[in-house]
Amino acid sequence: MARDQFFLASDVARMFGVSASTVRFWADSGDLRAARSPGGWRIFQREAVEEFRERRAARQRRSTAPALREEK
Repeated sequence: MARDQFFLASDVARMFGVSASTVRFWADSGDLRAARSPGGWRIFQREAVEEFRERRAARQRRSTAPALREEK
């Protein structure tokens, strides 16, 4: 697997503007798929991060839609 195809928790944290511990929480709770390197580090495949980003964006759109309707 090429280095540009996977990320460490710190890489994902920078992408989302959160702490690495938040990324580890997402992984531990099953929200963000992760694997373990031979050394025990969590590694996140690009595909898993993109899927998580899409699901997160969809949740945010759904949560703001009712508020937008109420403003009208």
